[in-house]
Amino acid sequence: MNKFERMKAAIEAKPVDKVPVGFWLHFPGVEEVNELREAHIHMYRQTNMDLIKIMYEYGYDMETSVKTPSDWYRIKPATRKSSFYKKQVDLIKGILDECGGECMIFSTMYGPFKSAVIATEDALLMEHSKENPKAVCAGINAIAEGLADIAQGYLEQGLDGIYYAAQFSEPGRFSRSQWETLVKPYDLKILNTISEAEKYTILHICGEREYDFKTNIEWYQDYPADLVNWAVHKNNYSLEKGRKFFNKPILGGIDNRGTIYTGTHDQIANEVTDVLKSNDLTGFVAGADCTLSGDIEIDKIKTAVEAVHNFK
Repeated sequence: MNKFERMKAAIEAKPVDKVPVGFWLHFPGVEEVNELREAHIHMYRQTNMDLIKIMYEYGYDMETSVKTPSDWYRIKPATRKSSFYKKQVDLIKGILDECGGECMIFSTMYGPFKSAVIATEDALLMEHSKENPKAVCAGINAIAEGLADIAQGYLEQGLDGIYYAAQFSEPGRFSRSQWETLVKPYDLKILNTISEAEKYTILHICGEREYDFKTNIEWYQDYPADLVNWAVHKNNYSLEKGRKFFNKPILGGIDNRGTIYTGTHDQIANEVTDVLKSNDLTGFVAGADCTLSGDIEIDKIKTAVEAVHNFK
């Protein structure tokens, strides 16, 4: 099997010649499109992993200034004319030109609630969500409609799918009913766009640092996805528990803040082997709970990839 075939088989829960694996990280100090393209390709080539997840580094543009809750009614969302969209498309095209067809390539997308935070600030959006949730919903819906079109634009470049970071379910942030009103419907607008385009979705259930990366994982049971990924270690929610709950192929198993970052090469290989030994490897892609630290040694990632590929 080549890398593309291996990933496709894993996503479809079919037999593989070896377990596919992928990791990703932000590249500190690298901002220019050409430099980011080279950084992504260099890490992919150096580690020999089975997929590329293109990072999102360019913020979110929103014409409307938000100061009061009623301002959310006036939101003009970002479009394909936005500077961040054009830069991300250039990055996508550059990586596809070099590696397209060789492995599966996904671009990262944040949801509309996170995009609103990027354009304003977390505390402001949380305050307005409590004061006037209807106004916030109107603004988030506008952002979601813009992002659905942007997702379509990314996919039209030839991507195999989208890595979607689903957020804002951290314990203590919203009740489930609040989350289902303010966040979930607008995530689904984008996820349904990906599904309708017949592309793959990696659903990453993501918690923020100030909430110790914890999330209400089970709130996402009916989100459309082909692979599901979450912070196993921070949430004490095992891979096999998640596999049974979601009834879908899964990605993960490695603590992104643990041995792969702090350990020796032997310790990394041993941990990877232990993860693989203790899990059903049908419909499984090895990876991390979340993004690796930007200052990690690339050779440590290579060691983890080799340990996965060498596992029998």
